[in-house]
Amino acid sequence: MDDDDDNDGIDDEVEDWNKRNVKVTESESIFIIESRANYVDRKDKVKFEVEYNDEGVGIKVKFSSESADDDNSSNGEDIIKISAESGVELQFKVKFRNIIEYLDDNDNGIYDKNADTLVQEYEINTYKPLVHTETNESGVIMHIFDLSTADGVFSLKIYFTQEFAIIEDNTLIAPSQTKFDIKIENFTYQETTSKLALYTKHILMKLKSLFTITPYLKEVTRRVNLNGKYF
Repeated sequence: MDDDDDNDGIDDEVEDWNKRNVKVTESESIFIIESRANYVDRKDKVKFEVEYNDEGVGIKVKFSSESADDDNSSNGEDIIKISAESGVELQFKVKFRNIIEYLDDNDNGIYDKNADTLVQEYEINTYKPLVHTETNESGVIMHIFDLSTADGVFSLKIYFTQEFAIIEDNTLIAPSQTKFDIKIENFTYQETTSKLALYTKHILMKLKSLFTITPYLKEVTRRVNLNGKYF
């Protein structure tokens, strides 16, 4: 590696080429993160809209890209490749509504509404004030959003950066990525042998053109590990 002044394992030239402009807008019960590419030969934008209300926490994602150059060399790094004069637009939404405590009667490790016993439902509908932290380490700007329910049982932490950065758990994230951490703690169980499931809803809202969009948005939704199982 030729130059790596910030010791994150990514060549400085690659970091400069991948650096993005990040804009954050906050209002009551909603915040929006917009990330735009700085590339000369391609325009793309990722928009995250997070809304939290009495129906749960909803995350709407929109990705759009246009390219006038089919020679987008990635140097082995996390760069999207699309053909000349092509474009793609993708919108989808994921919503976290409640936490389900259940008895796994069929012992398959997941909640089956028609087979398992529902013990209780914890509604995600009241919240502490949103905490937005902006850090600047060696010129790398990182946005961190902490959102949790009023009692702290459910919490969501979102990381967004304008260039490659190493975050708290020593994970490297690219400017074309985001990291979501979901935590459930101090849940009041009613049964000693029950399990938990996080109820989510996924909606593909819009899709135009068919191109490979890797690695953009590859960590938009993280699987949640509850009781040793993934949801």
